[in-house]
Amino acid sequence: MERKVSRRDLQWQEKYEQMKVYITEHRHLPSKKRQVNRGLRNWWKYNCRLVKQGKISAERLALLRALSEMRDLQENGGMLFRISTAQTGNQDK
Repeated sequence: MERKVSRRDLQWQEKYEQMKVYITEHRHLPSKKRQVNRGLRNWWKYNCRLVKQGKISAERLALLRALSEMRDLQENGGMLFRISTAQTGNQDK
């Protein structure tokens, strides 16, 4: 049986797609100093916090890792998405 998709799930997926487009185009996270894409940066930071707390699903974790791998970390620095296996132990939420 399929899981019903909630409004929050749809909003998360929409932000994910927006971030994916941004990273594909710019190769880095949005700047915290520019108002234009601050919402996307805040979405990223919030999800990183959930990962550290072990409160994110395995599916979303995989999607966030894929986004992180798309970035050009050497040129642009920024927030690294380092997740150890210990931090991802509780992925069923």
